[in-house]
Amino acid sequence: TNPILGMLGFMSFWFGSFLFGGFLINEEDLHWPHKALYYVMPFSYYTRSVTHAVFVRLDWDTEAGVDSTEAFEAIHDVFPLVKEEDTFVVDLLVLALITLMYKAFYVYLVLGASRKV
Repeated sequence: TNPILGMLGFMSFWFGSFLFGGFLINEEDLHWPHKALYYVMPFSYYTRSVTHAVFVRLDWDTEAGVDSTEAFEAIHDVFPLVKEEDTFVVDLLVLALITLMYKAFYVYLVLGASRKV
């Protein structure tokens, strides 16, 4: 019921999603407790699909001898989350499952709070 605690919870979730989403820290570098956060946070699935959709449509400079495969490899060296393979459908299904999981948890909390009244 405290708005400051609600804002703190939101910012903590957002920062955790950004930190453990595979964009800053590679998935292979995470250990067990933090790897669980990687799988339940939606940021990695969203970022992987969106970056692929954006980068695959770009016109790469062919005069410099760079094609899309080489560009994806170069970007992957810096950001391991960005890959050449298209995982849009899998990412969409995982995001739907995460959404359903969060919604079920919310309903469980609401029902638990309403029984106390």
